[in-house]
Amino acid sequence: MPSEKSNAYCWGKNDKGQLGRSFASPNGLSYGDSVPVASQYSFWDIDVGGYDHVCAIQKGDNFPVRCWGGNEVGQLGMGYISAFHAELVGHVYFKGADKKKLSPVSNLSSGYAHSCATLMGEYSNVFCWGINIFGQLGNGQSGYKVYEVKAVNA
Repeated sequence: MPSEKSNAYCWGKNDKGQLGRSFASPNGLSYGDSVPVASQYSFWDIDVGGYDHVCAIQKGDNFPVRCWGGNEVGQLGMGYISAFHAELVGHVYFKGADKKKLSPVSNLSSGYAHSCATLMGEYSNVFCWGINIFGQLGNGQSGYKVYEVKAVNA
């Protein structure tokens, strides 16, 4: 949750790095023991809808999306799969080799192991990434396959 100064604090389970620390730990934290996440950044919005991942819209720097935590099915939007993302808080990138940050973003929503963001400006559209077992990415497909960040079919 963002604080009054727009810093993020997390608590709960941390077995996949979902507290935004640079490490995973089987021990979680209660609300009273919340820890700051990436204090070098301020966040405009944070979505904790996922099972083991968190995504947030960073303030400034053209409002990019950053995600952290579990990444077994590509739910962090990094373009690869891993048990968790070792970098503290990583950027979400467009599909392709140019590694363009997904920004500027106005809205963000996360599900069990996927997320979607509304992009403003030149590439205005809804972009989704992560697991797609039931077609939750809106790309006209379904199945247990990792999908990279792509625009939703209109």
